[in-house]
Amino acid sequence: MESIGKVWLQFAFSIYVSAIIGAIVLAGRISSKMSRLCRYRIVPVIATLILLFYSKMLRTVLIIFSFAHMDISIDGYKLIWTYDGSKEYLVHKDHIGLFILGLFYW
Repeated sequence: MESIGKVWLQFAFSIYVSAIIGAIVLAGRISSKMSRLCRYRIVPVIATLILLFYSKMLRTVLIIFSFAHMDISIDGYKLIWTYDGSKEYLVHKDHIGLFILGLFYW
């Protein structure tokens, strides 16, 4: 699997964690039995899930935005994506899509 696919999967994990948070909140709002069952234990669980979500999203966005400056004697310089040194920064359409999604989450 290429490095761009791995970064897309990191976004998928963050979306999965946020879906779990949303399901827990909705279940507590809709069902009074569920609300009574999870009354005091749900706050630490949601706080832990939010911290997981935030740390994973922050790490993924930093991976997308990081680049290196590579000097080339013939052409001058190139910006290279730090996560995968074989790809130029913001040249490939897949990396541009990741960059736009990263700006949305930033």
